[in-house]
Amino acid sequence: MRKISVARIRSILSVFAIVYLLLDPILAMYGWSSMSFSRILALLLSGAIIFYALIIRKSLVSSIPKYLFYYFIWLFICNYLSLGSIIPLGNIQMFLIAVAVFVFVKPNQLLKLYSVFAVVLIGVFAIQEIGYYLFGFRLSGLIPMLPICHGGSGLDMSFYVKYREMGQRSMSLFSEPAHFAQFLIPLLAIKLHSSKSKDLLFAIII
Repeated sequence: MRKISVARIRSILSVFAIVYLLLDPILAMYGWSSMSFSRILALLLSGAIIFYALIIRKSLVSSIPKYLFYYFIWLFICNYLSLGSIIPLGNIQMFLIAVAVFVFVKPNQLLKLYSVFAVVLIGVFAIQEIGYYLFGFRLSGLIPMLPICHGGSGLDMSFYVKYREMGQRSMSLFSEPAHFAQFLIPLLAIKLHSSKSKDLLFAIII
């Protein structure tokens, strides 16, 4: 029974970690002041990792590549040398998310969901561009029922929607075009290294 429950928890955490990785750059602009929905998800994922480690009573550190582990040690050292926080919560959170990625995330599952997200986001981008050239304004790509905390600036939603509709560049669901490009670049690299014709077509579309 214990093995079944642990396996189920691992499966849930795998999906949770993948969804977090894919939604993080989008949800970062929604929330309240400095507490974005992205940060809330990160905190929940970090808590879930700690909970899992307590259940199996086993260290998860060994799953992280050693050079990445050394990098995190360097981050903690830099924090203390620069007289940063006594408990660097941001660095700890990053470390726990890295653990989640290397312990739970299944590459095939990640690539499948990554591709689905990319298709949706590229579709939104295409609609924005077509709408702009046909009607002179873009679909904002914002979720109207969510509060905006874009960089903690406290922008009014109606103002931000107008800004995006009349702007010069489409952003899909992201806060700026660069974030959309950064989201697609890893997938482009993966598709370019595939020998399947459908993957090469996907790369051309990207």
